[in-house]
Amino acid sequence: MKFRAKFGSPGQLYKLVLSLSKLGGTCLVQLTPEQISFAVAPEGTDSSMVVADLRQTLFFIEWKIESRAENNRISFFAKLENLTRALKSVKDNAEAKANKGGVPGTAYLKLSKKDGVPMLSFDIRIGDQANVQHDVPLRLVQGPEEIRAYSEPQLDDTANAVTVLLPYGEIKGLRNVVERMKSVSDKLRLTAQGTVSRADYASAAAGGAAPVMPGAGQLELVVQKDNQVTIRTTYPKLDLMLTTSPPEESPQDGDEDVRLEAEATISIKRLARVLQALVMADCKMHCGVLCLVPGHVVLLKLYLADNQRSSTMIFYLPVML
Repeated sequence: MKFRAKFGSPGQLYKLVLSLSKLGGTCLVQLTPEQISFAVAPEGTDSSMVVADLRQTLFFIEWKIESRAENNRISFFAKLENLTRALKSVKDNAEAKANKGGVPGTAYLKLSKKDGVPMLSFDIRIGDQANVQHDVPLRLVQGPEEIRAYSEPQLDDTANAVTVLLPYGEIKGLRNVVERMKSVSDKLRLTAQGTVSRADYASAAAGGAAPVMPGAGQLELVVQKDNQVTIRTTYPKLDLMLTTSPPEESPQDGDEDVRLEAEATISIKRLARVLQALVMADCKMHCGVLCLVPGHVVLLKLYLADNQRSSTMIFYLPVML
């Protein structure tokens, strides 16, 4: 297998990997001709499953890959701390040159071997000066059983799920709210709700898509202590994303509205850790989608700020039953 790429915008990739490093120690990296993917498996009671699928053109201006694996894929495990350190060096070099009005050094990423050990090599070429190289040890995936823990959860029963959209600017405010609530309870109850017409559901079913109803949704966060202290925060007038079919208990009269509601209780420490990682890394995002699947999971999906909105980060927070 062979892989070689030339960095174009290392800063954003550094921020993304930095946010992942706050959530786990080791990640699964998968490279294909179109994208670079990261997956972090839960490592403790306060950690969450994270999957990031990113268009490689967001960060690289050259990208060449050759592999005998399915879909021309290269898969390996690496320490996030090592990846973060190497990417920071690439980012700092680009920023230093730009601040001085000079031309940033060229940086390359490639697979290599040192003493028989597979490496991901970051090669920074700074004009006529000496090159700087960072080698990140990695372990190639040998079989599908090794990546089972990094596979996304199967969400077969989503009939009662409710999804609201969060403007990315709300993430920092949400982090602050959750941090205050964390001192009251270890459990956070989330309720997403909205009211839509049967006509909107009919349109969704006909189009086979998930239309968005502006301002029709609401998100409520509640923590409680000893049934005496209750703190409640509400985010009203959020955009509501519809599923393609109405709930079974919905009225049959086409003129009546359908009220949607989903509730899930999660570890507040898990959510706080995710939000803190995102705020600290300051990644450029377009918006977030929060989906409550009762009895299963709370899914937070963030869309990166790219034209096609095809680059995403997904956080899976299991519910507390």
